[in-house]
Amino acid sequence: MKAPILLLTWLILVLVYFFTGNNSVPVQILFKLLPEVVLLAGIAANRSRIERKTFWAVSLALVFSMLGDAAGEMKIGRFTDIAFICQIGLFVVAQILYTCSFCFNIDLKSRPSGATLALKAVPLAIIVAYLGFIGYKVLPAMGGGAFLAAGILYISALLGTGTTSVLQKRPQQFLYIIGAMIFIVSDSVIALNSFVLEQPLPHSHLLIMGTYFVAQLLLNYKLITQ
Repeated sequence: MKAPILLLTWLILVLVYFFTGNNSVPVQILFKLLPEVVLLAGIAANRSRIERKTFWAVSLALVFSMLGDAAGEMKIGRFTDIAFICQIGLFVVAQILYTCSFCFNIDLKSRPSGATLALKAVPLAIIVAYLGFIGYKVLPAMGGGAFLAAGILYISALLGTGTTSVLQKRPQQFLYIIGAMIFIVSDSVIALNSFVLEQPLPHSHLLIMGTYFVAQLLLNYKLITQ
């Protein structure tokens, strides 16, 4: 499948997800996963052009993201807490895999110029400051036990993804940086809605899933269009 057709298919499936309304859990999971299936198919189609370790890291990152999405739809009744912990755990693995794919492209041998370091310092500062603020707001509200441990682990995983997206060296690197930042925003809205705010943010579902779909696209855009 050529890149323009794949991207159009992805966009249509995202719109279908938002406009289908309330469905049964299996149907909702299906519509939620289809855009990521398209991204996975695009990566698979370009496998010969992608470095082997990068291919497996991003492919598995998408698979674990999809499993996390499915777990998120299982927050029903007495299974809500279990599904939430499972969702966080699966997304932690996905973030670690994205971090690995970025680490593969960090050049430790060359010495960056002062201008390059200055450019990298800005997004790094934004990511660290924003996640620090989210941690300050969310972690005390999570209580203790498994929820707190999961929260600390996930914020750490997001920090790893965000910082390594900046530290790596790749063509059109800004796509990865923006994708990582948007991913962080998406998950932070979930955390604020779940543990801090008395009332969810207006149109939070559109905000959460819209930013999530866009983040996944940006993190994998170069791999599906090269």
